[in-house]
Amino acid sequence: MAWSLGTGNQAPFLNACFRQFLGIENQTAAAELWFESIHPDDRSVRDQVIQSARNALSLYRVSYRLRRADGCFCWVAESGSPQKNELGIVENWLGGVIPIEAPGPESLRGGQTVSASAPPKSPDSQGSSENGLPSRAGESVLSRNAIQERAKQQEAVANLGQQALSGATLTDLFRSATDLVRSTLDGLLCAVLQTMEDGAALGVVGISGWPDTDAGTRIPAGSSSQSGYTLMVGGPVVVEDMATETRFEISEPVRRIGAVSAITVIIQTEGSPFGVLSAMSMQPRAFTKDDVHFLQAIANVLAAAIDRQRAEERIRLAQEKAEAASRAKSEFLSRMSHELRTPLNAILGFTQLLEIDQPTPSQAESIAHILKAGRQLLSFINEVLSVARNYADAVSPEANETALRQVLLGDSSPPKTSLGRTLQGGQQRAPEFPRPQPQIPAAPRKILYVEDQELNLRLVERILQNRQEYRLLSAPRGELALEMAKNERPDLILLDLNLPDMTGEAVLCHLKQAPELRATPVVMLSAMVGERVESALALGAAGYLTKPYRVPDFFAVLEENLPG
Repeated sequence: MAWSLGTGNQAPFLNACFRQFLGIENQTAAAELWFESIHPDDRSVRDQVIQSARNALSLYRVSYRLRRADGCFCWVAESGSPQKNELGIVENWLGGVIPIEAPGPESLRGGQTVSASAPPKSPDSQGSSENGLPSRAGESVLSRNAIQERAKQQEAVANLGQQALSGATLTDLFRSATDLVRSTLDGLLCAVLQTMEDGAALGVVGISGWPDTDAGTRIPAGSSSQSGYTLMVGGPVVVEDMATETRFEISEPVRRIGAVSAITVIIQTEGSPFGVLSAMSMQPRAFTKDDVHFLQAIANVLAAAIDRQRAEERIRLAQEKAEAASRAKSEFLSRMSHELRTPLNAILGFTQLLEIDQPTPSQAESIAHILKAGRQLLSFINEVLSVARNYADAVSPEANETALRQVLLGDSSPPKTSLGRTLQGGQQRAPEFPRPQPQIPAAPRKILYVEDQELNLRLVERILQNRQEYRLLSAPRGELALEMAKNERPDLILLDLNLPDMTGEAVLCHLKQAPELRATPVVMLSAMVGERVESALALGAAGYLTKPYRVPDFFAVLEENLPG
């Protein structure tokens, strides 16, 4: 029977088992009725013990008589302990109440009372009282021993529960559980056995007192062992003498160790039993109901911890699966963006060059139709990818759509996000071409264009063919680009994000790590937008130009990033 209490003024919470024991249906009145059910002679003693524990913030144990739902008083042991958070501050109190089986009369009807410090005496104690009951001295000793034993068992269960709540691994919990059972039940041999996947055996996954070599030992299932038989009958199995046992066979490890008496209880997890918890004695021992209850309580804590970690594992696997699906979606969007915009970049780029070459009126009309249709197609692609990316990215749909429109469609409205502010090429319209021809410097400025798509390379060559102030170098792969950059020392590097041998980000990192190239401005070129843009800028890129770009925007990027 469990209870919990917050640090405020709220009433304690009693679990269903406790309320049923007291005959209380309504949780609201549970605290008051609990106090009223305590024997009047025992209330002050209980209050003093609890108050001292609250002042010292320490574990407490106290025994008293409690009236059950049938009106009878019975002896119980109550314990409680403060629960602290990671800062060491007490957040609440948790505890339990356990009925104590005492020899002699165990309960008295209402109106008949016994002193809280003097429960009835056992029949074999010396002396009797005037009313015919045994004298109290011997019985008090036995009762105190029973209370202390139960309190010790309860403390062991609480300790294991706290370890489970703290996130200990199952291996550590199995070791702690067997150690606690062994120390609490006076040196018994203890083991946790897990049912194997084939169901034909149980494997030892935690031991205490057994030889270390028995760890991992397989015990036969079914009636070939006590552990297997326990799973067959679906409940605790107690053996007083292995030599006379006929319900099941004695397994070889048990026979070898020479165990005489034993208890096994089921570790019942959700769906099917995990296995069993076993405790064995090398000497004849009459196990009590309290021993069985204690062992089952330990098994229940293990079952709860196993269920919890299994649930966490399911959540982790589901999260990994979702993240993998998200990555696959992002990769698909990136590829779609790249594959769709690459040919469209060539279409719009070369069409703009035709527009510059002073076409005839008829040709100018055809060129205008091509540009209009291409830009409509680009707008449609952007809308489709924007909607898809809203589901793939963690940012809000509004932010995604705004950023995409600013970057891809060239909105004239000022960008409101850091992403929009940092993109160089596709975010704003530049003055219409043609521009005034700049004065040609003594030595042309070297531009290294790292691009694996032939059409994109030819487009840039055509754009720059009449601009003598620029000298264009090209590299289709990342490794070749790094070698050329070191040898040619370009004034500006135009770097595509998608290369056949390495990513644009990797090339950028190598460039920034080379002392002689660290100051060279690098403008990233790609049909993709999103996290990779922010990543490239964080790595040191000077700007970003989104494909398909307008010719005036291309020249604006060159002029802005070329030194001098």
